[in-house]
Amino acid sequence: MSKLIFPFASSREHYRNKVAFLWCSDQRFEDLREAFKKANDLEMPDPIIIPGGAKVLADPKDPRDRDFVLEQIELLRGHGFDKLCIMVHNECAACAGVADEPEFYEKMLREAAKVIRERIPDLKVVLLFADFDGLHEIEQ
Repeated sequence: MSKLIFPFASSREHYRNKVAFLWCSDQRFEDLREAFKKANDLEMPDPIIIPGGAKVLADPKDPRDRDFVLEQIELLRGHGFDKLCIMVHNECAACAGVADEPEFYEKMLREAAKVIRERIPDLKVVLLFADFDGLHEIEQ
């Protein structure tokens, strides 16, 4: 038997969106993501929040991790998005001890985008690098 511990009326209405995010779980960048969403009028984007963000696609510890995230992206496409913003950031704990230069993260983003395009070729991928000054789009 369950016990209602927090009453809240969630919307039952199905939604469609423009974009999804593959974003790192580092809470230092949560406000940045929210501000970016507001500034770009992105209502209800689907979030895929995972330590390291796009690192799991470019350099997974286990190939099954990459497959799992790609499956999540494919499942969420049912909400109608055709653009995926993938993010990495400096001082990422998931990359500790490897490197911390912007070029390192740019290379990682490009590899992650390549992996996505191989599996989901019609999905537009936007490469985002976050640092403590803001959000940078990496040209492809």
